[in-house]
Amino acid sequence: MHPHRHVAASLVPALLVSLLAACGQSDPTPPPALTSFTATPAALPFGGGQVVLAWTASNASALTLDNGVGDVTGTSTKTVSVALTTTFTLTATGSGGVRTATATVTVAPAPPPAPTITTFTATPATLPVGGGTVTLRWTTTNATALSLDNGVGDVTGQTSKVVTVTVGKTFKLTATNAQSSATATAAVTVAAVSLPTITSFTATPGALRYGGGDVTLAWTVTQAASLTIDHGVGAVTGSSTVASVPASTTFKLTATNATGSAEQTATVSVETSFSCFVDVANGSDAGTCTQAAPCKTLTKAMAGAPAGTVCTLADGTYAPATEGYNAVIPDGVTLRARNPGGAVLNSLILSAAGSFALEGLVFDRTAPNGCTRITAKASTGAPTLTVSGVFFKCMGYSFIGALNLGGNVKATITPGALAGGLYSTGFDGGPSPLISIADASELVITGGILDGNNTGQPAFGGAVLVASGTSKLTLDGVTVRNRKQSILALAGSSSGVLRNGTLFDKVGVLDNCASGGVIVLGAGSLLLDHAQISNTAGAAICLRNNATAATVQVLQSTITNTYAAAIQNEPGATPAVALTLDGSSLTANDSGLNWTGRAGSTFDVRNSTLTGNRIGATVTLGAGTFTLRGSSLSNNTSQGLALSGGLTVDLGKTSDPGGNTFLGNGTVGLQDNLDAGHSVDAVGNTWIASQQGADAAGRYSTPPGYVAVPVQGPTSGTTKNFSIANAALLGL
Repeated sequence: MHPHRHVAASLVPALLVSLLAACGQSDPTPPPALTSFTATPAALPFGGGQVVLAWTASNASALTLDNGVGDVTGTSTKTVSVALTTTFTLTATGSGGVRTATATVTVAPAPPPAPTITTFTATPATLPVGGGTVTLRWTTTNATALSLDNGVGDVTGQTSKVVTVTVGKTFKLTATNAQSSATATAAVTVAAVSLPTITSFTATPGALRYGGGDVTLAWTVTQAASLTIDHGVGAVTGSSTVASVPASTTFKLTATNATGSAEQTATVSVETSFSCFVDVANGSDAGTCTQAAPCKTLTKAMAGAPAGTVCTLADGTYAPATEGYNAVIPDGVTLRARNPGGAVLNSLILSAAGSFALEGLVFDRTAPNGCTRITAKASTGAPTLTVSGVFFKCMGYSFIGALNLGGNVKATITPGALAGGLYSTGFDGGPSPLISIADASELVITGGILDGNNTGQPAFGGAVLVASGTSKLTLDGVTVRNRKQSILALAGSSSGVLRNGTLFDKVGVLDNCASGGVIVLGAGSLLLDHAQISNTAGAAICLRNNATAATVQVLQSTITNTYAAAIQNEPGATPAVALTLDGSSLTANDSGLNWTGRAGSTFDVRNSTLTGNRIGATVTLGAGTFTLRGSSLSNNTSQGLALSGGLTVDLGKTSDPGGNTFLGNGTVGLQDNLDAGHSVDAVGNTWIASQQGADAAGRYSTPPGYVAVPVQGPTSGTTKNFSIANAALLGL
C-alpha cells in the first residue's frame, strides 16, 4: 500500500466523528427547490420532434419526470420525443418534502389536405389552320384559388372557361390553398401553314463585263406572306425586280410566312478587270475585242481601254507590219499572253500612260529593226509596273533599253512561270542596255536568271542594266551570268543594291574598268549584302570620276577570281569614295583593292579576308583615312597592304588593337610608302613570327597593355613583315 494512501485512510474515522458531532447541532432539513424547468423548443410543427427538458434543482434526493420518462436523478437535462402537445411534470423529492414544476410542449395541429386537380381538358384539342375557340374544363378538390396562364387569369369558383386560340399552345391550371398548390396542363394544337416554297430564283444575265450593270432577279414562290432580297434590294412583290450590280454578288431571296421561311440564292459574276482579246492571226479590228470577236492589233485593243483592263494576246508575232509603231498602253492595263511565251512582241515601240503590267510575253526583234522597247515615265500619282514571266531575246536598240523607266515609276520584275526562272538564254550584240531606269524611278528584280549564253561585246559596250538620275535598282536573289559586257552602270546619283544571294558570274569584259568592269558607278551608291561577284574578265567594281564621293558598302559578300581588281578606280581618274568592307571576302583576284584617287576618300575594312590575291590592297591618296580591324591580308603573292601618299592610317591602337593578320605574303605584309613625317598606328596585329623583331607569336605589342613599339623609317634589309620607304613612323 502506498504510504500516503495509508495516512489518508487513518484520518477518515476521526473526520467522521467530527462531522457527526457538528451535525448534531444543525438546523431542521430544508425542502427541495426547483429553480427552473424549461422545454426547448416549446413549440413543434405537425408531427412533433425532439425537445430538450432542462432544470435546476436543489435539496432533492430524487428527481422524476412523468409521461413515461421516469427517474432523472443526478441529471439536469433530458431529450425526449414529442408527437402531441404534452405537459411534462418534474417531481423533486427530499428529506424536507416534495416539490413539482411543469413545462408544456405544443405540437401544431395537422395541416389541411393539399389541393388536387382531378381533371383538366381542352375541347377541342385540335384546331384547323387559323385556330378557333376552345373550352377548358376542370375538377378540383381542396382548392381555395384557381388560375389559368396564357393571359386568362383567375378562374376561382369556375369549372370551365372558353378561350380563343390562334396558334398551338399549352394551358396550365394552378390550384392553390394555404397548404400548397397543384398544376395540370392541357395542350391545344393548331394546324400549321406549310413553309413557303421557292421553286426558282434566277439572275439574268448571270455574268457581266467589267463595271457591272443591271440584272433581272426573278422568282417563283408559293405560300409566302412576304419576300425580301438582300444587298439593298429589300422587300419585293410580284415575280421579278431589276437590280444594279457593280461587282460580283450573290443575292439571297427570303420567303416568309407564319410557319417560317425559305431561302434561295442567285449569283451574278462581274469581271474584276475589263477583258480584251487580241489575236494577230485570226482577229479583226472590226471586232469588239471580246473572246468571241478578238481584235487584230494592240492599237485597237488599247484604244479607250479603262483601268483594270486585262488584254489577252493569243499566240503569234506582233510586229510593226500589223501593229504599226508607237502604241500607247493606257493607265492600269495588263498585257497578258494567253499561253506564256506564245505571244511575241517583235520590234515594237510602246509607251505607257501610267501604271501597267506585262505577263508571259516575249521581247524579240527582226533585223535590222531593234528589240521591242517599252517606255514608262509617268510622274503623276504613284505609277507602277509589274513584269512577270517576260522572256527577253534581245537587248535594247540605239542605246535605249528594251524596258525603260523614268518619272517616279515603281517597278518589279519576277520570273513567274519562266522555265528554270530564265529571263534570257542569250542576247544579240550591241551596246544598248536591256533595262534602263532614270529620274526617281525604282526597280526591284526578285529571283530568276539572266543568262547571256557567252554573248556580248568583246570590247567597249554599255551595261546590261543602267541607272541614272536618283533612280534605284535592286537585285534580290538574282543571277546574271555568261555575258561579255558590264552588268550594272550607276550614273548620276543613282543607287544599286545586290542582296540575298545575288550572283554575277562569268561576266564583264577584258578592258579598262570603266568599259569592262562588272559594276561601274560615279557619284551614286552601291550596296552588296550577301552577294557574290566571281570569274570576271574585268574589275568587279569600278569607280569613275565624280564630283561627290560615291558610297560603296560590301557586307557579308564575296568577290573572287576577277582578272583585275575586286574594287578599283578608273585608271587616270581621281574619284572619291566612302568604302565600307565588313564581313566580306576578296580572294584570288589581281588585287583585292586597287585605289588611286583624290583626297577625301575613306576606307573602313573590318572582319574581312583579302587573301590569295596578287596584292591584298593598295591605296594611294593625298589625304584620306584607312582603317583596318579584325581582317586578314595574308597569302597574297606580292604585298598584303601597300599604302602611299598622305593617308591617315589606323591599323590598330593601344586603346583599340587591330586584331589583323599579315602572314604568308610573297614580298611584304605592309608596304608603307607614306610621305615623310606620316605615322601609322599598327598595334595589336599578328605578323610572321620571329621576323623583324616580332616575338614567337608574331607580335610586337602584347596584351593586355599593347604598348606600341615604334619603328622609324626608312627600313632596310629583310622586310617580310613591313617595309617603310620614307622617314615615316610605324607604331607596332
